[in-house]
Amino acid sequence: MAAVKVIAFVVLALAPSMQCTEQRANPIRKVVTMLQNMQTQVTAEGEKQEKLFEAFMCYCKNGKGTLETSIADAEEEDRKLREDLRSAHRKA
Repeated sequence: MAAVKVIAFVVLALAPSMQCTEQRANPIRKVVTMLQNMQTQVTAEGEKQEKLFEAFMCYCKNGKGTLETSIADAEEEDRKLREDLRSAHRKA
């Protein structure tokens, strides 16, 4: 019975110091955790930038064809308007 009391006393006496040790984080662990969080953040930002880049490249590839079509249509309309203007000038 005395041994149980001694063990209980030792456990109760050491419990606060064990909690203090557990509550204080190891400085190395803090740095490692910070680096892991930074790695996660940088990876997420990289994925976001890659999506933006892909959208931009898609616009560049598709936009070129759209612009070329628009330019060709405008040149054709310009040609027709010039012909109409010449024919109107000849009639007058």
